[in-house]
Amino acid sequence: ARRTMKCKTVQVLWHEKGPVLSVDFNPASGLLASCGTDKEIKLWEVREDADGNPDVKHVDTLTSHTKAANVVRFSPGGDMLASGGDAGEVFVWKPGTSTNLHGDPTTWRTAAVMRGHSDDVQDLAWHPGGAALITGSVESTCIVWDVPKAQGVYRLEGHKSYVQGVCWDPQGEYLVSQSADRTVRLYASRGPPHPLGSQKWRRNMSCQKVLSKAEENADPRAVAAEAAAAGAAGPAGAA
Repeated sequence: ARRTMKCKTVQVLWHEKGPVLSVDFNPASGLLASCGTDKEIKLWEVREDADGNPDVKHVDTLTSHTKAANVVRFSPGGDMLASGGDAGEVFVWKPGTSTNLHGDPTTWRTAAVMRGHSDDVQDLAWHPGGAALITGSVESTCIVWDVPKAQGVYRLEGHKSYVQGVCWDPQGEYLVSQSADRTVRLYASRGPPHPLGSQKWRRNMSCQKVLSKAEENADPRAVAAEAAAAGAAGPAGAA
């Protein structure tokens, strides 16, 4: 049977009419998080109305960022939320009662503030196990964070321009960063497995591969066409 996807544009004054920069769903509860240039994180409950159409209800506004909040990501288990912004800080949020700067009660609280970047945090990603984060910054570096200890355990360098995206592979073995320098860097810890962030893990961590435009494989159709054209024209220098 064919199913029709329903779409509804919800007219809400999100983020004081400023740009919304990132959104993410909680994998456990379905809660939606959004953030933007107004420095706030908003949490939304997404549900169906009486007619079966999608509806959104505002739940919380989290206000610890002092500059634009660029990215929000729920942990794999949905029990934590991480956010990064223009102040270079990374916030980790957990369920718990608190009060925001507007004096409103919230159901999520700041659990940790991690500092290490000197410029905007553009992207972040959780380790599949939920105990670590990687962040990428305008300062051209990435930091791997031990979330329970709320501290950076490794700084990845090598990009020559802004780091615009980061991710872990689903097995948690590889780290990848992308940059405005038009390269993608692939990192891994060589040798036998060691606890994430441990001294041996850090000692063995290195960039395994740098992907750039020059390393793309040529289009086989273009190669064949070029070879055919060369054959039709004859060897170079022929009359």
